[in-house]
Amino acid sequence: MVRHVDDKGMKNCDGCTEQKHKSLFQKYSGKCTDCYNNDRSFSNLKASQNCVDFFNEEEAKHPKRVEALKKKYIADATFEIQVKIRDKMT
Repeated sequence: MVRHVDDKGMKNCDGCTEQKHKSLFQKYSGKCTDCYNNDRSFSNLKASQNCVDFFNEEEAKHPKRVEALKKKYIADATFEIQVKIRDKMT
């Protein structure tokens, strides 16, 4: 599928639905780098906790609930990284 890129080089992300510059996307990807990395991070978490099957079943039954858990995980992880960076700077 060809993604539309406007004359300013902007493209809509399928993950966050924000319009971003095409340089922030992987080649042939509909998701921006941040969304792609967040999805990959959450997938790695599921695999490390041996709960991939559980999440796949839950996502089939309750997709909004799983999406909310994913957003919370990403927000918490981002906050922890920001705190570590801040602590190193002080």
